[in-house]
Amino acid sequence: MNNSILEKYSNKKKRSKLLPFIKDIKLLLEHDATQASILEYLKEEQNVTVSQPVLSTFIKRHIKKDPMSKRTQATINKAQKKETPPAKETSKKKEDSIFL
Repeated sequence: MNNSILEKYSNKKKRSKLLPFIKDIKLLLEHDATQASILEYLKEEQNVTVSQPVLSTFIKRHIKKDPMSKRTQATINKAQKKETPPAKETSKKKEDSIFL
């Protein structure tokens, strides 16, 4: 089939231009590289220029995927708060009260 015809019907969803470099970014992050140094690597070695917020969002979405959703984590936090015993209330002695 003709590629131009297939491209006409293909998914036009915008893909991140950082996807081809995901392995490089993961490796740099494993070696404690900063986002600034990753941006510098991408610019100098791969000729890809993106902003820091774009890189940060890419890392959050594609690399640091948290297995628990925010809702699940909130539910766990609520359950942990309920399990902790309430603090003992200390009543003031009548002698310490200023209204006697």
